[in-house]
Amino acid sequence: MFSFSNLIHPIWKGRLLPFTIWLLSGTTLLWGGFNDRTEAMARLLGPSRLSAKTDPKDLENLRNRLVPILMLLEKGSRTNGPSPESLLENAYDLRKDIGPFERMLTSSALLKNWRDAHAMGLFDEESGFQERIASGRGAGERCVFEYIVLPEVLPVASTHLANIRIVDPGRKRETNRPPTQQELSYQSQLEKIIAEISSRAHLAKITHPPKPKPKSTVNSLGQSKAQEEARWKAEVAAAGESFYSKPNVRVAARVSATPSHLSQGCWEIAATITNLANHPTEVEIIHHILGTTEKKRQHYRMAEGTRKLLLRAGQSSTFVLRTKAEGNYKGKADDLDGLSKAERQRSSVHCRGFVLRAIHSKETIGSAVTDRGLQEYVEDAGALARIPAL
Repeated sequence: MFSFSNLIHPIWKGRLLPFTIWLLSGTTLLWGGFNDRTEAMARLLGPSRLSAKTDPKDLENLRNRLVPILMLLEKGSRTNGPSPESLLENAYDLRKDIGPFERMLTSSALLKNWRDAHAMGLFDEESGFQERIASGRGAGERCVFEYIVLPEVLPVASTHLANIRIVDPGRKRETNRPPTQQELSYQSQLEKIIAEISSRAHLAKITHPPKPKPKSTVNSLGQSKAQEEARWKAEVAAAGESFYSKPNVRVAARVSATPSHLSQGCWEIAATITNLANHPTEVEIIHHILGTTEKKRQHYRMAEGTRKLLLRAGQSSTFVLRTKAEGNYKGKADDLDGLSKAERQRSSVHCRGFVLRAIHSKETIGSAVTDRGLQEYVEDAGALARIPAL
């Protein structure tokens, strides 16, 4: 016997406790001035977790979800309400995570199960649920919970509340019986529910995209910036005067991305600075990314900046440099070129390349350029200041 006043009855404790925990987590409800019974029903009507993989326990889990719903419907029919129909309608009004077609079909399935259970006398005087049939066909036998559409036919519906029914043993589906025309028609209705759920999930991803994961604050060794700096300082202390010696630093860089949707219309330069010395060092990296105009091939500065690197002996540091989106340069580069209106329609933005310099004690100790044509900017750093910045 299952008492409504004690949902976790010993008979059902193992079945309903995991489900009760599931109910209390992650529901999307908007409460208004509805009574407690309506709110309780809304919790029970949470969206089904669909999966293409079936589990032998799916039917039992569905039964454990269905029984508390039927008990609430029965309780409403015996008291001052709300009626079963109104109770479901009001409860679904509280849920904003279930589509209209799923709401309609599931409501119909739940009401049919309640009426069938009521006709079989499956409720006691306190609206508790009992599986032994008390009246009508099959009296004295236990009722049967079964799928309407078998998981072998529609696996993804094996966990949905609209796909379970209660029958007396005499009406239980025979093994290997082909589906009836009514069941085939119902299968198409379930498929519409699945499509609606998928469509709503896709729309939710568009309107409420997942928040990007925060950038990692640790290096490849799992060290925080503070831990890494502390390790560098320890090496500096151990190095003594050799720390001030001119280091052997290798500067390498390459164009890693050109304007595209993925790069957000920018050029990207991947750079790696390696300390080849056997002592720690501190260097400053000065970078410039240069563009060239369409007609006169005049150079201009697209992006520039500096960064300080604390490198232990043998350590490498890798980072990415970016320009602004190419559209930011188009008009200014055309102005610099003095292009006519017709010429502007045919012109494009061109990235000439990059110039990177590693500085130690105000001396350039390493560099990287796209090609030899830009080497002049390493040998004469003042030349970079003489070209326009766009």
